[in-house]
Amino acid sequence: MKDLERENARLRRLVADLSLAGQVLADVASGNLPPPNGAGRRLLASGMQNGLSERHARKLRS
Repeated sequence: MKDLERENARLRRLVADLSLAGQVLADVASGNLPPPNGAGRRLLASGMQNGLSERHARKLRS
């Protein structure tokens, strides 16, 4: 039973991360993007403002 609870918790975190990543990408796609050199910074900042870790936000940027 404990194994199932741990797996369930892991999957919930995964779904939350993916949902948040999707929200960040939707936020960026809906607005006017700055020049290409600023787009990555905006995505990173948007992700971090929405609770995404810096590591995950950087993964989305690349």
